[in-house]
Amino acid sequence: MEKEKRRMRLDEAFKREAIALVMERRLPVATAARQAGVNIDTLNKWIAAAGVRETEKSERNIRRAQQGTRA
Repeated sequence: MEKEKRRMRLDEAFKREAIALVMERRLPVATAARQAGVNIDTLNKWIAAAGVRETEKSERNIRRAQQGTRA
């Protein structure tokens, strides 16, 4: 018999915590996904949907420009 896949319905608080593993604790996405028990692609989608990656890149580019280095 083939096992039926069941989708987990995760709340927004869980998603925010998983995103925080990457953004605040600076864990690699793969590590954070493993710790949260979700697929890496799922976590990447949550990060993209939250718009955090682009914000982080922009802030990093601003800091580099202020320091006189290339982005």
